Amino acid sequence: MPTFPRPQPGDYAPYFDRYLALVPGTDDLIALLSDQGEALTAHLADVSEDRAGFRYADGKWSTRQVVGHITDTERVFLHRAFCIARGDAQPLPPMDENAYMDGATFDERALADLVDEFADVRRGSVRFLSTLTDEAAARAGTVNGYRATATAWAYLLYGHAAHHAAILRDRYGIG
Repeated sequence: MPTFPRPQPGDYAPYFDRYLALVPGTDDLIALLSDQGEALTAHLADVSEDRAGFRYADGKWSTRQVVGHITDTERVFLHRAFCIARGDAQPLPPMDENAYMDGATFDERALADLVDEFADVRRGSVRFLSTLTDEAAARAGTVNGYRATATAWAYLLYGHAAHHAAILRDRYGIG
């Protein structure tokens, strides 16, 4: 299992500093990701279907949409880590979360289904990341014109989910 040393500036785009800042110091990123997935799933399991459609302001995403976005982003970030770790030299594109949301049907689905999907995707992320060698985790590629390491994307999985978990707690009253 890789050691995943904390990413340094230059291992990811500066935009992602805000997510990386949410990742606590750890000697075991795999356990941290696994624990976060379980905790977020548990918090969301208690949310009623009536509450799943809640939006804290006009034009903001519903609870269902936030959960769907977390899952979509998990897939994209893991895909980036996967491509880089495997040595794919092709530059990877940016993600337009609003376009992804426009193409999704999260509000037509049960929240429990969305939560189960997130749990499955996170478990897949953890399983994949735990198979990397230190060499593969340290590999760098290009994402949206920036140098990025596979390890940085592993950390950003946690940071992005933590960012949205805080929004769910502070603005949606969940968790």
